[in-house]
Amino acid sequence: MNNPLLSIIIPVYNSEDFIQECISSIQNQNFEDFEIIAVNDGSVDGSEEILENMSEKDFRIRVFTIENNGQANARNHGIRQALGEYITFIDSDDLLDLGTLSYNMNIIITDPSIDFLQYPRKIESADGSFIHVTPQKEVIVKNDDFFVEWIERKLISWLVCDKIFKRESIKNVNFEFGMVYEDNYFISEILNIVNKAYISSKGCYIYKFNNNSTTRTEHSLKKDLDTQKVNLNILKKAILRDEPLSLRLNIFCRTLNVYLSLIKSFNQKNLCIDPILTSEIHNYSHLFILKSNLNWKCKLRITYFKLFRKF
Repeated sequence: MNNPLLSIIIPVYNSEDFIQECISSIQNQNFEDFEIIAVNDGSVDGSEEILENMSEKDFRIRVFTIENNGQANARNHGIRQALGEYITFIDSDDLLDLGTLSYNMNIIITDPSIDFLQYPRKIESADGSFIHVTPQKEVIVKNDDFFVEWIERKLISWLVCDKIFKRESIKNVNFEFGMVYEDNYFISEILNIVNKAYISSKGCYIYKFNNNSTTRTEHSLKKDLDTQKVNLNILKKAILRDEPLSLRLNIFCRTLNVYLSLIKSFNQKNLCIDPILTSEIHNYSHLFILKSNLNWKCKLRITYFKLFRKF
């Protein structure tokens, strides 16, 4: 049997209540040239049994059980096992809308120069309603525009699950072990090395509400430190890429806000100092800051630190 065109990686941890529906939403796709790599991350419920039963009925489902070590580790294990020319990720409590793979894989097959394709997503809110995120038109984005489309225009999302990646393009990038926001860090690495992306207007990743998800859990020192690690990584790359100062100022503001949160909430000034902040702030004149598109709170904070404070 030939290798599948697409590998679909699903980290699974105590997902017995929803993993079957997740996998069924993939099996029901019109596109069939895929494998499902279900990485059972040491579940202690009935997840493994459900996966094994589904695997016996569908040869495209490959189950790997590993010691519990977190979602990043499970995804990295899945990448190592993947046989497909392309890779996508799905969380075990989420779904794919019908027709998502057939339409978008056809785009990728037609243009092999695409490093990744992003398709629309539907996010369930706390009240059970859904927020649809769909671009007005389909566009191709090239490397020079990645950071602008990502940070300023928000066309490129911070998620990995709404994207299909060329395996060759991500082979040297891993998810950061132990990070809260491993998606964000992964995207910051990917956008610095790939050359071409396609933003699709069809298909849908259905992101289900989960009270225990990273974005909905309580504010913590770990979340702030990991957020700052992502911010500093983006800022350093933006400087090396010689991105516009307006974009760098936007990222700088994000970094400053987390810096202040670390001090105010956790008294962690010494843990978040980075020389890049001290040097970067001098690149923005007072007039440039005031004329920027930042909100007034950010403008005042940056101006204050430029005048009176040191990192």
